[in-house]
Amino acid sequence: MRRASMLLLLGCAGLAQAAAPALVRSLAVQGKSTDGKPVPAGDIVMPLVQAGDPALSAKINDKLFLAQFGVLSPKTPGKSVGAADGIALDGVSTQSYAVGRNDGRILTIAFNSEFCGAYCETSRQYYSFDMGSGRSVQAEDIFTVAGMRELARQMRKQRLAAYRNEAAQRKAALDALRKEKKASKDDLDDLEQRVALNSECASKESQLAKQSDADLLAAFRTYQLEAAAQKYNIYSERCSSHAEQALDDVGTVKLALSYAELSPQLNDYGKALLTGTGAVPPAGGYFGQVLHGRLGTMAVTMTLKKDGDGGVEGTYFYDKFRQPIALDGTERDGKLVLNERSGDKVSATLQLGWSEAAHALQGSWTGKKELAVSLAP
Repeated sequence: MRRASMLLLLGCAGLAQAAAPALVRSLAVQGKSTDGKPVPAGDIVMPLVQAGDPALSAKINDKLFLAQFGVLSPKTPGKSVGAADGIALDGVSTQSYAVGRNDGRILTIAFNSEFCGAYCETSRQYYSFDMGSGRSVQAEDIFTVAGMRELARQMRKQRLAAYRNEAAQRKAALDALRKEKKASKDDLDDLEQRVALNSECASKESQLAKQSDADLLAAFRTYQLEAAAQKYNIYSERCSSHAEQALDDVGTVKLALSYAELSPQLNDYGKALLTGTGAVPPAGGYFGQVLHGRLGTMAVTMTLKKDGDGGVEGTYFYDKFRQPIALDGTERDGKLVLNERSGDKVSATLQLGWSEAAHALQGSWTGKKELAVSLAP
């Protein structure tokens, strides 16, 4: 209980008085592209965060490296990272990043990546951190449930307006082109396809306007969230498939809100973290966090994520060996059952539950023998 109280006090202190902005430097990622050739220097980079507290910095860097490459951050980083650090590019052809908000309370980092396999796709990912605790900021940490539903409704309206507006503009251009005697068939076909795509997307959004509360929450959890310096940005994916992407003039839909506009949807911790209003301890969830602790006598690091149906997947590492071990399982009524596999067979099982007194996941690992487990965010 004493440790949990200390964590709460530290979290409150971190919110009440913001720390200095973090330093972020770039590491070149070395490796081979899908054609077997070395990736050109600078094509793939990772940020390395340096805050005042080394443990806090390590927590943030581990989260970023785990999220982007499924490995722990390097122990003694130089100017580059690569296969020796466990990194496999697996189709990543380019990756850059940008530092958004960095005011001592929050650090936001945005990644822009391109992945190539049968075809190439771009992806943007956003990560925000509470610089008082090093925690990765999750939607459930800062928003009320009603707030998430309301933001999903606002996004639905934004998407519907975007597709209707685009369809109307393309329809007007098509009507004008049809009046021209020398209009080419290719130009007419192109505009017809754009009108059809945007009209179909608008129709889909219109049908979703009366979604249930559960569906609104599910939709919100698919959005990308960015705590930028002046605005809070919410992004939803494009309507089109990859094959239709060239016709999709709307693309990713962005809902940008000032922090004053966002405030009614925030819980007390969210208001303290994002706007500096009050001093409230960080949320206590463990999904999406970097967890450190022990399995038996061995130091371990774990990360877990949950899907909407109670399924859980994750990875853990013995800190000494730094090799990823995959986990899959379920979460029911606050109890986790996670399986470690060898081939198709379960080789070990973790049974864990959250202890408020210890501020940690506690339980057992059962393989050839049973060992105690304790992991804290």
